[in-house]
Amino acid sequence: MEENSNPLCEDIHILPGMPVKIVDLPDLISQHVKQDVKIKFMKPRNYDVDRFYGDPTKAEELIGFTAKVNINKGIKLTVERFEEVFL
Repeated sequence: MEENSNPLCEDIHILPGMPVKIVDLPDLISQHVKQDVKIKFMKPRNYDVDRFYGDPTKAEELIGFTAKVNINKGIKLTVERFEEVFL
């Protein structure tokens, strides 16, 4: 398959490039929603991955994106926005 040289057709990861384990997310979320959050483990689907650690290099090079929000701050902002809109 030929690679596309058009940056508008590139897959770009918009992320800070810091790995986070799924099993750690409930604790991070619990800090902001003030209640226990638990993971329900299910059988993996055929497209699930065991591990994903995105590289933001392409986003920096092609569109000048550099993350300014880490996962903890992102969860906090998401919870605050959810509360503003839905509660």
